[in-house]
Amino acid sequence: MNNKNVHSAFSYHFNFLRDAVVPGFYISEFKDCFSKYPFLLNTHQFDFYSLVLFTKGKGTLKIGNESFEIKQNRLFFCPRNTEHSFHFTEDPQGYYIFFCQDFYSDEFSMIRLLYLFSFSLSIANRAPVHYIDIPSKEDTIKLLLDTLYDECNIGPITKNNLSHIVRSYLNILILKLSDLLNNKYAIVSGETNAIIIKLSHLIEANFIQQQHGDFYAKSLGITEAKLNSICKMTLDASLKKIIQERCIMEVRKTLEQTDLSIAEIAFKFNFSDNSYFNKVFKSFTRLTPGRYRELHKKMFRKA
Repeated sequence: MNNKNVHSAFSYHFNFLRDAVVPGFYISEFKDCFSKYPFLLNTHQFDFYSLVLFTKGKGTLKIGNESFEIKQNRLFFCPRNTEHSFHFTEDPQGYYIFFCQDFYSDEFSMIRLLYLFSFSLSIANRAPVHYIDIPSKEDTIKLLLDTLYDECNIGPITKNNLSHIVRSYLNILILKLSDLLNNKYAIVSGETNAIIIKLSHLIEANFIQQQHGDFYAKSLGITEAKLNSICKMTLDASLKKIIQERCIMEVRKTLEQTDLSIAEIAFKFNFSDNSYFNKVFKSFTRLTPGRYRELHKKMFRKA
């Protein structure tokens, strides 16, 4: 299997995955994925997250401007809106996993995702980590991916609880990978980790009514400047951006699942006016609220 990279990346939304059985999550073996979507071999980027596990094969995976060797049991992290492409010299085996932030965060903390993929970014003068070699003794990772694949692709698919089942396995996978990365690179102290966990709970409980950082800093007993510094160092985002992102995640869900007007949604989430609401929404999604609803509502309602 081989490919020729194009010169500019094409950006894809999740709805291009026409055979996804779980809205917001998709897992495929390489041979099937590239057979159905051969353009994914070329330079592209997603507005959602992806993980790539190789169990066999040779070649390179290019992420941004860097190329990395493909090896057995090497798992790559591809953040949102980051260009990547494949070049194979030997047919690969393994899994290509795609998932939306909103799918995961419907039951689990958005901050866990931000933390996991923060390793692949240049933060606090540290080199980005784009992959991890899964230790042979750590068979849980491969088992989790096997289970996720079976749930979505093997035998009769029962839809009643499938999203919850898949999301639960995905959460375990994210926690296991975060532990592996943090144990190897040790970028977060116990005190900082405790602050991030408490912040996560505070945001979940208050993000609609409390959108200013001073509330969260006072609740945690630290200065707003220190809390903002911790957020930037560990999550590569300001506190304001994290709060806004959690709010916009809920806005997206409201656009998908209700018929409220754009003005009603802006009011519901305490935006001062429609113009500011549209500006903030577009800064996170690259789409207007109306265009987002048009692209995603049907996909999520059929689940």
